[in-house]
Amino acid sequence: MKFNSYNIRNILNWPKKQLLYLDLFFIVSLFSISYIDNSILSLSYLRAFFWLLFLLFIPGLHLLRFLKIQNLDFLGIILFSLGFSLAILMGVGFFLNFVIHLFSWGYPFSVNYIFFAYVFILCLFLSYEYLISLLVKKEEKIQSDFINWELNLLPSSLLLLLLPLLAIIGTYLFNYYNINQITLIFLLLSSLLPIIVGYGKLPQHQYPFAIFMLSLSLLLHRALLSNYIWGWDIHVEYYIIKDIINTGFWDYSIPNQLYSMLSLVIIGPILTSVINLDPMWVIKLLYPIIFSILPVGIYYFGSKITSKDIAFFSSILCIAIHPFYLDMLQLARQQIAELFLVLFLAMLLCCEISKAKRIFFATVFICGIISSHYGLATIMILVLTMGVFLIYLNKLFERWNVDQYLHINLLNDTSVKINGMLKFKQKTCANIINTIFFPFTIIFYFSWSIYLSSGHFFYEIVRISDNIYSVIFYEFGSATGSEGLRIAENTMAVQNLTHQITTILNYFTIFGVIVGLLYFTLFFRKRYIEFWAICSSFFIILIFTLIIPRFSEQLNFIRFYQIALIPLSLISIIGLSITIYFIYSTFQPTVKFNHIKFLGVFFMFFILFNTGFIYEILNDNSNSISLNKNLDYPLYSDSEVQGLLWADNNIIERNNVNYESRLSMYYSYLIIQKIKTNRSSIIKTAEDYQPKKYFIGDSREKGSLWQESDLIYNSHSIRVGRL
Repeated sequence: MKFNSYNIRNILNWPKKQLLYLDLFFIVSLFSISYIDNSILSLSYLRAFFWLLFLLFIPGLHLLRFLKIQNLDFLGIILFSLGFSLAILMGVGFFLNFVIHLFSWGYPFSVNYIFFAYVFILCLFLSYEYLISLLVKKEEKIQSDFINWELNLLPSSLLLLLLPLLAIIGTYLFNYYNINQITLIFLLLSSLLPIIVGYGKLPQHQYPFAIFMLSLSLLLHRALLSNYIWGWDIHVEYYIIKDIINTGFWDYSIPNQLYSMLSLVIIGPILTSVINLDPMWVIKLLYPIIFSILPVGIYYFGSKITSKDIAFFSSILCIAIHPFYLDMLQLARQQIAELFLVLFLAMLLCCEISKAKRIFFATVFICGIISSHYGLATIMILVLTMGVFLIYLNKLFERWNVDQYLHINLLNDTSVKINGMLKFKQKTCANIINTIFFPFTIIFYFSWSIYLSSGHFFYEIVRISDNIYSVIFYEFGSATGSEGLRIAENTMAVQNLTHQITTILNYFTIFGVIVGLLYFTLFFRKRYIEFWAICSSFFIILIFTLIIPRFSEQLNFIRFYQIALIPLSLISIIGLSITIYFIYSTFQPTVKFNHIKFLGVFFMFFILFNTGFIYEILNDNSNSISLNKNLDYPLYSDSEVQGLLWADNNIIERNNVNYESRLSMYYSYLIIQKIKTNRSSIIKTAEDYQPKKYFIGDSREKGSLWQESDLIYNSHSIRVGRL
């Protein structure tokens, strides 16, 4: 099937008249849809689609044209347009909140203010283009206004489109009927994607779309669980968005670090307003949709270094680990910050862009990280500081000719075969982490902390340093002080065979990081010096979290491992390929080794074990909340929430409620209740709220508390009893 369409892949080179038509199309569509949706009939899905497409891509696209970036490929245009659009969205919201609240003109994030602000921005960009064309007087030329597209409906393409549909249907059936068979089918089909790629059955130009579909599907199959938000920190994020909407403005003077995160206080209220959607669904659905693009960014910068196949599997590794589709769904602000991180890493490797523009790109993205998540901001300051030191150390090594002592002939001969297998690129980029970028980043980081975060960044640095200093001489290397070693000891103590296999698979990827980073250091350190310095810094900090007590206390080890894997996933796949190459060549030296097929098989099992598919099939203590409703997790049904709301309205002694075996729900609820009375204090433990007199439980649960209680509320399968 063939059809004609506008040459969207060449959009940066479109004539200004054609771009004007595109802007007018969006402006008229948004105005019409918003008006009809509010007054005549419901167009909520269409409204959400057009507003998201407009806010997340069009402003960034104009900025790329303004900077005269004309040699990016289509995937780069999409990714950097998204990054710049998010930065513009946070900047516009910041400006509107300050000006409109200053003059008391109403709610700064209303759809009218946002609409006219963006119309003004587009007019500025278009006016600049027309002004430049008048001054330069150069005729615009475009190779073709139209391009022929050929749509090949391959079986693999149909599988990709089927994944999100199965994820949504499976989650719906699990929520309402406790049926997980459709979800199991979805997970099985998801695990086939690495096999399809490994055996060359998926065209390489479909890799980005395949990654996006798999990422989106795995996120949706967890995000859509329950009709309510679930998790820990996300309750606080939801309250902050609601507080800004109810208050009518963003009060950045509140002494809480979350109120200084633009990814939360700006993006959340704006999306709620323009799409006319409950803030619960904004952070439960829209944030994960935006976040699902992150693995595509990993593929993009990976393909700048090595083959597209290796880049594909590096993104699969990032997707398949459970923190990606479990922990990250509870951290809306960190989702946006990690998007900026992956774009920052991509900019280190975009050699086709001039050095000055790459510095500008990197500056925007690092500022986006700092203003989006305080924890990741602190990590990036540590990483950049160590990276600058490693770059300087590398210059000393070059001066001392250290490489001639490291390059053994055997390694050089073998490296030729490995480089051919992994298809490393020959490009060398100019350094951008220089005397301008790095000091500016430090200044912006501390300025943001002082003026908008009430000095919380300083407090966290001092607190963590004090903890490390106070226990390092007493608990160094001890599992009681190091979270990473505690996790390692707990996993090694597992006796179950299937769980041990899962542990081995994950440790194998970590071993791949070690091998890959060693190889990268020996042979490609000079060519990709900044990327190597960033990866090495993340790896060093990861080691610190394992051996230094309290070091990972800010984000905890699992969350930091997920962050570190963003740059290190590519290194891990390189290391896995090298490791298997040496093993295979030792036992089968005459047979040609296909590392892509091995990676396809490996990640098929990696997905099946990490998603809990194998545990559920074998009825072996399933650890997946999307397959097993018996797990105690802050994931709530309608009846549970209704019972808790009834108890809140009818039981005065709120601190005397016992939620049978589900203290997690009561804990999350208490966080919100505490903020309602004192926004500067967020409860981190439930020690002051020990349940004593009442309990809440679902009628489907059977426990000893039922026999000991007097039933005082019974409705819709929920029971509230007095002990």
